[in-house]
Amino acid sequence: MRRFALPIAISLLASYGCAASEESDPAGGGNTTPAGGAASGTGTGGTGTLPVGGSGGMITSGGTGTATAGTGTATAGTAGATGTVGTAGTGGGASVGGKCTTSAASTGTPPLIDDFDDGNADIMAVDGRMGGWYLSTDGTGTGMPAAGAILPIEGGKTGKGLHLTGAGFKTWGVSLGAAVANNLTGCYDASKFTGVTVDLKGTGSVFVTVLTAAVRDAPEGQRNHYKKQVTLTAEWTTTTVAFGEMTQPGGWGLIVPFDAKKIYGIDISPVQATAPATTDYDYWVDNLSFK
Repeated sequence: MRRFALPIAISLLASYGCAASEESDPAGGGNTTPAGGAASGTGTGGTGTLPVGGSGGMITSGGTGTATAGTGTATAGTAGATGTVGTAGTGGGASVGGKCTTSAASTGTPPLIDDFDDGNADIMAVDGRMGGWYLSTDGTGTGMPAAGAILPIEGGKTGKGLHLTGAGFKTWGVSLGAAVANNLTGCYDASKFTGVTVDLKGTGSVFVTVLTAAVRDAPEGQRNHYKKQVTLTAEWTTTTVAFGEMTQPGGWGLIVPFDAKKIYGIDISPVQATAPATTDYDYWVDNLSFK
């Protein structure tokens, strides 16, 4: 199970730390069905209740009257009348839209998320975006840098960049992610943009993944994020991935529409190897931006 982990900086890991999972991926909170209106019906000998679920919720029948013992001979009570149906509550049924307790809307400028030249683990706090870079691993292999907030080094395409190497990861592998909003409950409206662009070089392949609230809210084991596989080269290459090119590959998990208005992070991680092969990687990242 790949664990997407996206903090803002060491002091804000509580808000921007572990994000979602891709169960080899997928993962997070279950669906909720808020209660709607209620209704009741009354008959001799008993009262019937008629709860109504949320939108799309289940409606049950009215209550059945209880037999009331008469003097001497017990007389069966009359069944309660069916109650009046209450107004259905909102938000019932499985939620596939994704919840956002906080949301920031982009103005469309500047599109640059991070060029790493400030030397810290934070993205650029502009245009409503806030978050940071974080590396997580399955713990079965070895790599540099170690898991946690990750700092850029000299050697990027322009100035500093991120360089990751590792080998021997046997389960879900490695996840490098950048939060652009609180990855537990927040969202960023990126609908002013059409995709993402990033400078990459290295060996093997990576997934460029956009993390959305609808997948974050899917049940554990069903989180298949929108992504596109990119083959790396030995020279720096600027890669642009349109939102419309991304898919939930393999068709597994909870299939939901892509929603650019509810983004919380971007993940650039090595493609997981098929067992018994291990996930090995060596790649650089620089100049991540919306397009």
